[in-house]
Amino acid sequence: ASVSAVINDTDETKRTGRVVMAQGNQISFITRLLKDDYGVPGKYIKEV
Repeated sequence: ASVSAVINDTDETKRTGRVVMAQGNQISFITRLLKDDYGVPGKYIKEV
């Protein structure tokens, strides 16, 4: 499983970030990191 996120920057350019080979508790850790530290809305974070 992996976690991907699409992040819209303030200058309206799109960045895609992908964390590959995250398994088990790593997925929830990465998701929390993206939400809390980077302010990514949950709808842009999905497990693949």
